[in-house]
Amino acid sequence: MELFVSNDSLFVLNFMKDSLLCYSPEGVFQRSVPIDFHKEIKLGGIDYRELEFIHDPITHKIFLTEREIAGWRLYPVDQQTGKLLTQIQLPDFAGMSGIRVYNNAIYFLYHEKLHPYYTRLYRYQL
Repeated sequence: MELFVSNDSLFVLNFMKDSLLCYSPEGVFQRSVPIDFHKEIKLGGIDYRELEFIHDPITHKIFLTEREIAGWRLYPVDQQTGKLLTQIQLPDFAGMSGIRVYNNAIYFLYHEKLHPYYTRLYRYQL
């Protein structure tokens, strides 16, 4: 099960019941929100996606990252409805890693092409 936190809640992604469970800071269950973004139905059965949740500590928004073959997908998550909002288009750099969100800006690391032993920090304003 995936865990992530917001400013005042703990969220548990329950794959078995297709729901997002929300708990208060005291550990009291608050609500359950139905979700459908965590799996894909394919010919051979159900394939669960590898997801990582990122919390913006300033705006308290939750973002979902998913690794593609040649890049990353980034979606804001509506915490009340459990739905993914419009995908945020990220620049396409080879070797992107360390994706973080802070104060409505996305930060990530990527390898420099001109100087192969350097890694750069990129800032992308939302």
